[in-house]
Amino acid sequence: MRRFRSLFRNEAGAAAAELALTLPLIGTLLFAIIKFGIVYNNYLALTSATANTARQFSLSSATNPISSAENIFINSAPSMLNNKSLTLSFSVSGTSACTQSLTGPFVAATATTTSDCSTMLSNGAASGGSVTVTASYSNCDIKAVLFVASACTLTATASDPIQ
Repeated sequence: MRRFRSLFRNEAGAAAAELALTLPLIGTLLFAIIKFGIVYNNYLALTSATANTARQFSLSSATNPISSAENIFINSAPSMLNNKSLTLSFSVSGTSACTQSLTGPFVAATATTTSDCSTMLSNGAASGGSVTVTASYSNCDIKAVLFVASACTLTATASDPIQ
């Protein structure tokens, strides 16, 4: 009987048992913090690249303003195009000008032609208008942070007066 009581008073291995119970929780919390940091970094890069693109688009007097704006976006956030889906939408004075879809290093126009964008920029500059660029970044990693099965989309919008 005495030996049986000593088994319950023996605390050898208690720390290992406590570690085994808390380690999965701490590991999951650490993983979530790291993934949230990665997603937040993607959001900041998307926001910055969108603002740079809007600035370039509003200043562009070239015959191909979309191409120069896209190059600014790609140079501002090259990591955003690693096998992800990205859509850039350009509007001039509230009117949709064109939409571009970027996937990887390939660029494909999906809406109006660049000459329409150039004309809209010229008309918008005469009326003191502004441009708005909206970027949508699909297939981000926030689903791993929130433990949900659906994909997510980060979106950033920037406006700039036409000059």
